[in-house]
Formats: sequence, structure tokens, C-alpha cells
Amino acid sequence: MINNTKKFLIVGFGGMGCRHAQSLINSFPESITYIFEPNDDVFQKNINLIGQQDNKDIVKLSKLGQFNDVIDLCVIATSAGPRFDILRELLNYEIKNYILEKVVFQSDYQFEEILNIVSGKNIYINFVNRYFENYLKIKDQINNHPFSMNIIGGDFGLGSNALHYFDLFKYFGGSKLKLDKFLLIENTKGNKRGNQYKEIFGQISISSEDGSSLNISSDPLRKGDVEIILKSSKITHIINEGLSNHIEFGINDIKTSPLYIEYTSSLTGKIFKDILDSKCLLPTLDNAKDIHSLLFESINKSLNLKTEDICPVT
Repeated sequence: MINNTKKFLIVGFGGMGCRHAQSLINSFPESITYIFEPNDDVFQKNINLIGQQDNKDIVKLSKLGQFNDVIDLCVIATSAGPRFDILRELLNYEIKNYILEKVVFQSDYQFEEILNIVSGKNIYINFVNRYFENYLKIKDQINNHPFSMNIIGGDFGLGSNALHYFDLFKYFGGSKLKLDKFLLIENTKGNKRGNQYKEIFGQISISSEDGSSLNISSDPLRKGDVEIILKSSKITHIINEGLSNHIEFGINDIKTSPLYIEYTSSLTGKIFKDILDSKCLLPTLDNAKDIHSLLFESINKSLNLKTEDICPVT
């Protein structure tokens, strides 16, 4: 008899890690989920949060490699700092697929070292905007024609979240990206994930070889939610993320619709099914290196760090 029980490994069981686990457990009831979370209080709090406190198929690990099964999917949902060492260690075990949260690593060197040893591994980056219905429609409308994107927000965590918009720009058709300009300053109120991480305000602009452009700005005095303004040859889209509102200006009409957001608590199971069916929309590790390099360059130069230094974002 074929054993169809899926084996999952969640590394980091904070706000994101527990939601990944919730989705996988609900999508695959006959599964075993290993969880590595050093903080017992965080583990217990989030087991209760997702309603799995009595689930005997959840195994808490005291050491990272303390499992004997072949793992079907490993999700690494830690902060950026330890992720390089965690992945490098886990590559010694039988793990078929990975999903990594951003910021994936903190230097080009870390990317290069991992990419040199992961040949044949399925490693995906959790840029979930690629799964949202509104963005799938916009991608079809753009159809590889030049476009512009402007992201305008207040204190929304530019250093941490710029990569989501970089990736969305790339998904819509941006290729061979280059850094045009940046003006960034450190957010001195600190980072909620620890003093080793920095946050920033300011502006970053990138472009692609076809003439498409992306500008992201974060103004600490600005009130309101993040807005995305996207213009192509015939259509303008204005999306308010906080209000989940999408306005589409065509040549002869205006359409208003909700921004349909799929949350991690339900989406990860769908993504894993797509991985099994070889139709995953997430970018792979090698396809995410270029946007990280642009972020590292702009932030390190702004913070008077060397290009090769660890970029202190998560």
C-alpha cells in the first residue's frame, strides 16, 4: 500500500509560521507536521491560536534535524538573520521542497553560496501577490508591454516590504532590472524584530530594459494606507491595500472591485498542491536574487555600509 501521508517541517512558529502550518494541516488532514520553535511560549501560544493543541500528528522538535522522515515541504519562516545557516544545515537532509519567507538572505554572498549547492532542489520564495486574482488579471492586461508602477505609503516598513513590490513588478513583466535612484534614511524608532534589524523611510526607483518603471516611497508623515498606481498603455489601476479596494480606469469606463487577498492560513496548502502539480506561481530562489541585490545595494549605501556587508533588514 502506498503511504500518502505528507510530512511537513515548519522552522519558526511565529505569526507567519503558525499560519503556514494551519493551512497545510487543514489542506492535508492525513499529515505529520514537525515544528522547530526554540521559544516554548511562542509555540504553545500559536498552537492554541490555530486550534491544534490536541493534534497528535504535530511533533515539536528540540533540534533542527530531529526527524527521520523524508520531508515533502519545509517552510522556513524565521527572521532573515538565521535563515542562511538554517537552510544550509537542512540541505543535508531529505527534503523535497522548500518555501522561504523574505527577506531570504542578507547578502549576495549568501545567495551565491546557497545557489552553488542547491542544484535540483525546489526552493520557492513566498511572494504571494502572484496568487491574488487582481494581479493575475493585471498581468494578462499588461501582456509584456511597458508600464509604470508607483507605490505610495507612510510608515509601512519599506526595507522589509519593498521586495514584495519588486517581485510584483518583475511578475508583471519587468526584466533585467536596474537600480535607478534611491534616497533612504533610517527609521530611528527601531525594528520590532530586534535591534539587529533596521527599517527605513524614503524612495527607491528601479526600471527594466523594456522601459517599465517602479517607484516606491515611504513618508513617515503620510497618513492612510499603501496605494499602488499602475499605468499601462490603455488602463490605469489604483489599488488601496488597506481598504482592499481596486479601481480600474479604462478608455471608456471605470470599474471598482474588491482587492481579493488570500491569506497564508489558507493559501499555503494551495501553493503546495501547485508545487506537486508543477504549476507553482512563486519565484524560485535563483529568480529572487536580482531583486534582493537591488535592495542590498540601496540600503547598504544609505546606511554607510560596504556593498558586501550584511544588509540589516528582515
